[in-house]
Amino acid sequence: MARELAINWIDAEWPTSWDENYGERALPLSALSKLSEEKNKPSLIYVAREDDAKVEKKLFGDENLVLGSRFFRCYRIDARDVPAGKISQKYLLKGTPTFIILDAKGNEVVMNKKKVSTRWINGKLKKQFAADFRAKLKVHIKKLSDWLDDLEKADDNLANAQRAHTALEDRESK
Repeated sequence: MARELAINWIDAEWPTSWDENYGERALPLSALSKLSEEKNKPSLIYVAREDDAKVEKKLFGDENLVLGSRFFRCYRIDARDVPAGKISQKYLLKGTPTFIILDAKGNEVVMNKKKVSTRWINGKLKKQFAADFRAKLKVHIKKLSDWLDDLEKADDNLANAQRAHTALEDRESK
């Protein structure tokens, strides 16, 4: 079994509300946390641009980032869904995707100001995990990785046993 891990992105739109007097208006990103079933969990928000495929492959191919993301709600918002005006000026960075981290209460903690690396994202996730859970993300990533290794070994052992069983049946039927 080869590990094919990916971040479990929740495709989301920028949170909005509507009322008869004012029509539709943008809400703060904390509204995403309030709508989620996973309470008391920090969030990683990725505002994706159309041409980010190369960036995504480079950033999200890191196993530690993928495993670390399991402890966060991960939202992907299409940049075209970001409301125009002050919000788009703040959250749509020129030439690079935007990453925002919310704490477990939904408060915006950090947002990149320029291009980011896997190292930058990992560092921010570790810091937020420590703040929200008073624990080290590195330890939990290691436990999850070890568990996946055990699962992979068990899957390999099962496949080997099935091959041996099939070979034995073939010999007996001849």
